[in-house]
Amino acid sequence: MPKRDKSSEVHKEIVERITGYILNNLHETLDLKQLADNANLSCFHFHRIFTQLKGETPHNFIRRCRVEKAVQLIQSGQSLFLHEIAYECGFTTQSLFVKTFRKYYGISPHEFRKQLK
Repeated sequence: MPKRDKSSEVHKEIVERITGYILNNLHETLDLKQLADNANLSCFHFHRIFTQLKGETPHNFIRRCRVEKAVQLIQSGQSLFLHEIAYECGFTTQSLFVKTFRKYYGISPHEFRKQLK
């Protein structure tokens, strides 16, 4: 039984370290293999552990964090164009950014910005 507790603590530490890595590198391309390699785990094992401890898949976590970062940038009042915000948050295209943003907030980033004014 203590062995399981120890591996559970190790898994928590790994997931927290990778979570920090993700949050510091949202502007970059982040894929499952890269994250699993960084954690020294197989893709399958990393995905299973991350999902179990975070309650969402690595892909969904990254996408949600990118949208949350975009909201922060929009709310900051900086005069950034939406395509600049999309790029800064790691979205490959503005259309993907708008689609993802709308999925989480129910409105486009442009409409969100207009509501703040």
